[in-house]
Amino acid sequence: MEEAPGEGRRWRDAAFPHHVQTTRFLTGYEEAPMSSITRPLAGPNLTLDIAEQIGELRADDAYARSGRSGRTLVKSGTLRLTLTCLASGVEVGTHQADLPMTLQPIEGRLRYRVGDDRFEIGAGEVLFFGPGHAQDIVALEDTALLLTLSRDPSES
Repeated sequence: MEEAPGEGRRWRDAAFPHHVQTTRFLTGYEEAPMSSITRPLAGPNLTLDIAEQIGELRADDAYARSGRSGRTLVKSGTLRLTLTCLASGVEVGTHQADLPMTLQPIEGRLRYRVGDDRFEIGAGEVLFFGPGHAQDIVALEDTALLLTLSRDPSES
């Protein structure tokens, strides 16, 4: 068996189930939940338990107040991956960004507009769109989605 890692290092030992390895830090030999402040956003390999992340976001005070809560899961180089939870009826509006992006509902359904046409997407589908092309985005039911965007590499 491996020697116990120091504080803040990932524990990779077969004695711990996979979901614990991917969402917990080990301090000494005791597992502790990862704080949103201390969780890694980049690295050579990150595995995330999306269902657990969704549960945490829906339990968040911001979600209770506004029906909307999100967190950045990955921030590496030009790539950003954000998980957002929206309560039914919450409108995102037009997401302003300079570069293309994707929206991927994990749960629920979204409606959006491109020009005069309205579309819907749900779990298992991915919407790719350019800057400002998807407008009036609204959750038709409680929805959790992954938003993937990239920055211009010249922006530091």
